Amino acid sequence: MTDSSSLPQRGWQGGGGEERDWRPGSADESGWRHPLDAQDAAGLLGGPGASLRPLPLPDKISRIIQLDLDLKHKTNIRELFEEFDNFPAGAVIGIAREMQPVYRHTFWQFRRENPQTRVGDPPPDGLPGFNSGVMLLNLDAMRQSALYQQLLEPAALQQLTEKYRFQGHLGDQDFFTVVGMEHPELFHVLDCTWNRQLCTWWRDHGYGDVFDAYFRCEGHVRIFHGNCNTPIPED
Repeated sequence: MTDSSSLPQRGWQGGGGEERDWRPGSADESGWRHPLDAQDAAGLLGGPGASLRPLPLPDKISRIIQLDLDLKHKTNIRELFEEFDNFPAGAVIGIAREMQPVYRHTFWQFRRENPQTRVGDPPPDGLPGFNSGVMLLNLDAMRQSALYQQLLEPAALQQLTEKYRFQGHLGDQDFFTVVGMEHPELFHVLDCTWNRQLCTWWRDHGYGDVFDAYFRCEGHVRIFHGNCNTPIPED
């Protein structure tokens, strides 16, 4: 076990920094990242701010892919864009599961008080939380979802963080994770091969006995994610 002061931190920069958005078929396909806002919500999670609201983007932009830069693509990005077609009714975001027991750790108090919970447990039956390194954002659905808009309000988010005894450190990823515990219908879960995370930090920090249950990912990897500065395999 480790305390929150030793948790690995995710780096953040503004547009043109660590993360960029790319929309296939756009005029120059150079991508851009909408401004960091909803700081009130991210503040409740202990994060540095996150792109949670779709409102700063023009209405004509209906869907975007948001990607970290520490990725290596092994397939055409258009195949990822096609995942929008698999969104169930009500889903606003496509995102893959977290592949380390980080949320087993951060939900420790809720798990202790609710020993039968699936929160923080590994897949396929558990709820390990999300990793925001690869995300599909259906902006039209986000704009139109009264539930999603309500969850951006500080009071609603405060209620969730108190219910789950949650204090995060990973900004938007924590927001999507805690919301997903309560409202999984807002999310289309991407296969792990779309965000094959490589970081093994938690294996050596108290969770070696359960680590493989989170880290396992079968199938042809389409995107490698070298999170926590992990080297990405060569071709």
